[in-house]
Amino acid sequence: MLGEVDGKMTLSTWGQLIWNQCKDDLLAGDLIPFSRLEYQDTFRGDYNRVKEKFKRVKLQETLATVTRLLDESNGDTVILRQHGGIQYDRYVNKGNIDHFRVTQDTRVSNTISQGKLILRRYGLEPEINNNP
Repeated sequence: MLGEVDGKMTLSTWGQLIWNQCKDDLLAGDLIPFSRLEYQDTFRGDYNRVKEKFKRVKLQETLATVTRLLDESNGDTVILRQHGGIQYDRYVNKGNIDHFRVTQDTRVSNTISQGKLILRRYGLEPEINNNP
C-alpha cells in the first residue's frame, strides 16, 4: 500500500482509499505524539474540551503540517513564518510566546526549545491571545 515518489513514501491508490475512510476517526481521537511537538497539560485540557470532530481533525492535520515543516528545516521556525496558512508569529509583549493559526479564528500558542514546539494553549483567537 506504499509507494515512493521523489524519495518520499506515499500511499498507493488502495492505501489512499482506506486512509480516506478512517482518517477522521483516527484524527478525532487522542493527540498524536508528533516528533517535533510537546504538549503541556494546558494544551491537552483545551483539546479535550473540544467535542466537534471536525475541529479535532483540523488541529491534528495542522500539527502534522507543522511537524513536517519543522522536520524539513531541522527545527527552524522560519519555515513556519513563510507558510501562508499557518501564519506563525511572536506575540507582542507576552515574553517569548509564539502562536500559529489552525483556522481563521483558532490559534495555538507555544514556546520553542531545541527545535521543538512546546504547545501551551489551543482555542479561539481572542481567548488564546489574551491568555497564551
